[in-house]
Amino acid sequence: MNRILFVDDEPHLLAGLRRMLQIRQGAGWAMSFVDGGTAALEAMQAQPFDVVVSDFRMPGIDGAQLLAEVQMRYPQTVRLILSGYTEQRDLATLASLAHQFLTKPCDPGELKRTVDLTLALGRQCDDDHVRAEMSGISTLPSSPSGLQHLIAALGSASSDTKLVARALQRDVALSAKVLQVVNSSFFAPSRRTTSLEEAVLRLGVQTIGSLVRTSQASTAPDPTGPLGPEGLELLNDHALETARLARRLAKPAERDDASCAGLLHVCGHLALVAGGPDAFGETAAHAGAYLLTLWGLPPEVVEAVACLSGPVQARPDRQLDLVSAVQVAHVVVESEHIGSCGWSGGPVPDRAWLEAAGVFDEVSAWKAERRDRVS
Repeated sequence: MNRILFVDDEPHLLAGLRRMLQIRQGAGWAMSFVDGGTAALEAMQAQPFDVVVSDFRMPGIDGAQLLAEVQMRYPQTVRLILSGYTEQRDLATLASLAHQFLTKPCDPGELKRTVDLTLALGRQCDDDHVRAEMSGISTLPSSPSGLQHLIAALGSASSDTKLVARALQRDVALSAKVLQVVNSSFFAPSRRTTSLEEAVLRLGVQTIGSLVRTSQASTAPDPTGPLGPEGLELLNDHALETARLARRLAKPAERDDASCAGLLHVCGHLALVAGGPDAFGETAAHAGAYLLTLWGLPPEVVEAVACLSGPVQARPDRQLDLVSAVQVAHVVVESEHIGSCGWSGGPVPDRAWLEAAGVFDEVSAWKAERRDRVS
């Protein structure tokens, strides 16, 4: 039985939530409703909760203060904001404290799907320690050079959407944070976004800058951990090249999703960087998928990341599906020794294998393009 705690300072809103969600009572949810941040902390001290869903603006302990306390005391708890008064200037703060934020009035189906999906992925990530680590994370370690490049792009007088999006691609951590924010219901609950260029256009340069500043403020003294700056740069290079190749290999309608999954497939490694290389491999793929689910990334992207370490299904008689495009791209990039994310299962992609998979021409074009970039 999953325990869900709902927090709001308005009794009639709590009553409405109770009525709206009563169908979930007895269907895997044990729900509690409390009127404010102080009561929420008292309830959590008395018994554990899997998910806390809180209003943002409340007297006394507000939603931001409450979630900061929950993050510190109960990192394994999923933290959601449900508020009708969130302003754009609050987004950077929310992104550092809440896994997802939903806007009132919230469609009951959307709220149920959001909670159920995070709980389902949590069950798939069966390592309690890893699950707690992922839930407690608010910011991933940034690539030092990628961050500098992004700051320069944001401050440039000639900065535009495409320039900022290209700079974002060089920093997986901030790309993930931007996509977390733009996929929240604050912007458009019915629209999903996996294109960084569209994300920058919808958020605006000012919001991107706020996210960068908040990320810098919450970064640990040694954000690179045992990887060191060079290892972190290589991991970001690996992700970017996987994204570029996955886009080439995917069907036209899935290119943004493939590029997004290719770029974000190292999020689990970035999150587990403090654990050292032993934490990498399949565990990191599942950890990354769980983290991206918590952050509200589209399920198609999450699936591609989660399936990264599975068997590659690539046949020349059909176009690659999204999962296979990311898998093949990853295997090829690993074989080129462009960084590494610690998992290199599957066949060695020699010419015969690539031709059998029907991707030889696209891989060759990607290699030629990469030679031109680095020469």
